[in-house]
Amino acid sequence: MRASELRIGNYVHLNGKVVRISSGKDIDKYSANPEVEPIQLTDEWIKKLGIEDGVLDGNMSISKSHACNFYCLYFEDEFTGTRFIKYVNTLQNLYFELTGEELELL
Repeated sequence: MRASELRIGNYVHLNGKVVRISSGKDIDKYSANPEVEPIQLTDEWIKKLGIEDGVLDGNMSISKSHACNFYCLYFEDEFTGTRFIKYVNTLQNLYFELTGEELELL
């Protein structure tokens, strides 16, 4: 993974285990490790992040695209236009960008 895709608080897979990036040193360490992989965004992960019925908060929702196996983020009922969301860290980063708050496991 590229360091530019990661921020403190992101969840990734390392050797088959879920790890949370807790510092800037982790970003450097994990981005250089070929065994670190992004976590595929799934309905199960959406629930783990506390998202009920696709609603992240009053203005934001997420839904699975029927055209492909990606999720789309909507802000105030409009597609954000940023990109389809395939990985947990991408959703975390977009959520933080739009709200200034972290999206964490329950």
